[in-house]
Amino acid sequence: PAFAPQGAVACLTAVSNFYYTVMFWIYVEFQLSEPPDFPFWFSPAQFTGHIILFKDATHVCDFRLFVPNHWSLNVDMEWLYVASESSHMGADIGYIPQMELEATGPSDGSMIDSHLPLGEPQQFVFEEIKWQQELSWEEAVRQLASAMYPFKKTVLESSLILTLLNKSFISTWSLVKELEELQGNQENPAHQKLAGLHLEKYSFPVEMKICLPNGTVVHHISANYFLDITFMKPEKIESNLFSFSPTFEDPSMATYMQFLKEGLWHGLPLLQP
Repeated sequence: PAFAPQGAVACLTAVSNFYYTVMFWIYVEFQLSEPPDFPFWFSPAQFTGHIILFKDATHVCDFRLFVPNHWSLNVDMEWLYVASESSHMGADIGYIPQMELEATGPSDGSMIDSHLPLGEPQQFVFEEIKWQQELSWEEAVRQLASAMYPFKKTVLESSLILTLLNKSFISTWSLVKELEELQGNQENPAHQKLAGLHLEKYSFPVEMKICLPNGTVVHHISANYFLDITFMKPEKIESNLFSFSPTFEDPSMATYMQFLKEGLWHGLPLLQP
């Protein structure tokens, strides 16, 4: 992909006497057409999966690679519709119910017909693996996210920031499409109002917000602006940007801490009885 997240990350999640289990995330972008046709890019939100393989890599016990489908949107599409120096781009997001690749037979190089005469899949039986060390799914996801997203690797590894988040905030997220559906739901006026308050403060593509329990947004910042600060050299950043967090040298930590504290500064007076 042209923008982050990019590439692939993997995490060793289980070890036995003879086998490893590796969990991975992969971010790819498919270009489905090339000039003279207008280019079209198809980008699944994420490929995730796992592989169980012999320690000497001679064969694979299990393999699965798939696009998660538990979100209401999971694919990004972009296309060029005018061929000129000032490119004109179209963009949309959508949903694919299934996109996966799964191993159905042995991987030791033997030539075996994987289907029985009647067309039923051949069942391959491997020894029962007794794992000596295992990493929980939650911890594996945390490590993969930290490796893939620079923001989480730096900001959310700060004990000061984690303490502030745990003490004063409840973290969540939502897709714009889901907020729009809630806003259009005539049967639940309360949800309509809450969704409307968030959509009023939204700017493409991602907005970070701090709000009160009643839905009032007291502070927000564009993710694009945040990333611009994250990758900016310290000497090019105005000194007053870090007025709330002089202990941080990393721009992303300083900016995020300032964002949280400004949100508290704006929000706490409104919570007073």
